[in-house]
Amino acid sequence: MRNKIPELKIAQKLPITIVGCALAIALGVGISGYFQAASTIENATNAKFAATLADRDEAFSRYLASIEQDLAIMVESPQVQSAIVDFSRAWGALGSNATGHLQDVYINSNPNPTGSKHLLDAGSDGSQYSKLHGEHHPWVRTFLEQKGYYDIFFFDLKGNLIYSVFKELDFATNINTGEWKDSDLGVVYRETMKAVETSTTPFTDFTPYAPSNGAPASFIARAVHDENGRRIGVVSLQMPIDVINAFMQSAEGLGETGEVLLVGEDRLMRADSRLSETSTLLSKLVDTPAVDAVFAGEPTGRSDYDINHLENEVRTYARGIEFLGVKWALAAQITEEELTADLVALRNILAIITLTLIALITGAGVYFARQIASPISHTTDAMARLAAGETDMEIENTTRTDEIGEMARAVEVFKQNALDRIALEAAQAEEQKTKEVRTAEIEKLITDFDGSMAQMLGAVSAAATEMEHTASAMTSTSETTNAKSTAIAAASEEASANVQTVAGAAEELASSIQEIRRQVEQSTSVTHKATETAKDANERIEGMSSAARQIGEVITLIQDVAEQTNLLALNATIEAARAGDAGKGFAVVASEVKELANQTARATEEISQQISAVQASTDEAVGAIREVTTTVGEISEISGAIASSIEQQQEATVEISSNVQEAASSSNEVTSNVSGVSAAAQESAGAATEVQSAAGELAGQAESLKSTVDKFLKDVRAA
Repeated sequence: MRNKIPELKIAQKLPITIVGCALAIALGVGISGYFQAASTIENATNAKFAATLADRDEAFSRYLASIEQDLAIMVESPQVQSAIVDFSRAWGALGSNATGHLQDVYINSNPNPTGSKHLLDAGSDGSQYSKLHGEHHPWVRTFLEQKGYYDIFFFDLKGNLIYSVFKELDFATNINTGEWKDSDLGVVYRETMKAVETSTTPFTDFTPYAPSNGAPASFIARAVHDENGRRIGVVSLQMPIDVINAFMQSAEGLGETGEVLLVGEDRLMRADSRLSETSTLLSKLVDTPAVDAVFAGEPTGRSDYDINHLENEVRTYARGIEFLGVKWALAAQITEEELTADLVALRNILAIITLTLIALITGAGVYFARQIASPISHTTDAMARLAAGETDMEIENTTRTDEIGEMARAVEVFKQNALDRIALEAAQAEEQKTKEVRTAEIEKLITDFDGSMAQMLGAVSAAATEMEHTASAMTSTSETTNAKSTAIAAASEEASANVQTVAGAAEELASSIQEIRRQVEQSTSVTHKATETAKDANERIEGMSSAARQIGEVITLIQDVAEQTNLLALNATIEAARAGDAGKGFAVVASEVKELANQTARATEEISQQISAVQASTDEAVGAIREVTTTVGEISEISGAIASSIEQQQEATVEISSNVQEAASSSNEVTSNVSGVSAAAQESAGAATEVQSAAGELAGQAESLKSTVDKFLKDVRAA
């Protein structure tokens, strides 16, 4: 299954993470605390029960030692010694029916009920035994009551039970040959009698004892000696069950369900349980691994989840104890429920604390997560809106001093960059619009310039052509003038022979001069017109040079704009780099703007070079037109000279016509004048040739200027 966590938003991830960490920490602390507490409680419980068992062992051992000490004191007591001697003698005095007689007096005829037979101090039979019983029984009974023994027995050397406090069925019987010879009481008696050491103290464990109605009984015995060291009898004590029960049933340090049990090797209890309403002595088993370990030789034992005599699940602590060769086990048991009650309570407290911590941490975590996620959400929303092109929203959290504040300020930078980009785009659009307007204006200027130049160049070309035609006409006229001058010269040479011929020639000359005058006037008019046209062309070319300079200024402005655009693109590239990944789009746009600015700069540089070339060509055209103007002026002056000469010639011809008679005498002067006319005609022909050459050169310069202007306009349009 694909992991869904990366698809979650931070507003969801943070609470989940914080709650998860809170759960992990709280559970970790809770579980760790629980197990540490469990270990502490476990150790404390173990130590507590070990100490309890040790205390019970010590106290019970002291008590058992006190029983042995009581027995030792009794056998050394003169009173006991005297009582045994007295009862032995009295027993003998009763003869063979002593058993029946004494049981009848102290059991059967005893007015006290069973269990209270000890209240009778002396029988009413008047025997010596009853008298002695009345003397000794009170103090022995008092001793028994003070010490809590179940019963006290005195035996003679033949095994006769000559005295007991409670007068049960074993009273006044022979323990060696009688009904109870196989009882534990008979065992301790015989072991005592067999012992060589006076301090030998036989002891038997609890077993059912028939004379006591089958009640569990345990016996301890010791021989009694007189002052001479002779054995005179045996004293036996029946172990005090009530006192032992009191020791075992003490609840100190055991809680509600805890108890200390005295267990024999047969795993049966040797004392009553404090928790049972019925006797458990020799009736309930305590068969647990802890008890087994003790009887196997271990000093202590422990076992868990045992089932006790009440069918409860318990824990068992055991400790071995031995008294006069009999091995017991002190077993302390407590239910697992109570044993773990503190742990359960602690668990519940830890659970409550853990849940409280989880709730608090979760609440704090959710609040903290919202404190983080909400600003981040606002920031991402602002970034999304920025990405969508919105720039009119307010960026929140920019005043914070943490990472969120840094993010917000970064987004504010993105917003400002977006605003700058929009402003840049608007500026670029405005610049493009301005550029388009300027381009249209430049196109109009170029169109107007092209039309003006075409018109001016056409006018120059036409003027040059007309000048060329006029020069041709002048050349023809000059040739005619030269020819006619030659004819006039011939006529002048013949004038002296034939005045009529001269007159006719003079008239023809007058007519020719008139024609020459007309042609010269026409040439003068043409040259004057050429001069005016050249001046107009010069003015128009100077206007074209001024327009070229204006275009150069526009190109310079475009270069400045391109440089400023390049600078703005560089700044945009730097800001995009600062913005990181979010500014990559700005970087691409800035790079393209920079490239367009560089292309514009290169194009304007080429246009500037073309403008410079046009300006140079224009300057050359201006110079050429000035030369044409000068040449035309010279032609005009020559034409004026020709006109003046023709005026003079006409006057001479008129004079010749009016003074035919003087022709003969003035033939030499006429010939001379005709020679001047011929020279002037030749000069006029040379000037006409120069005018024709200048007109051709002017036409070539105009054509070159037209080609240069066409190329310039083509380059400007292409740029």
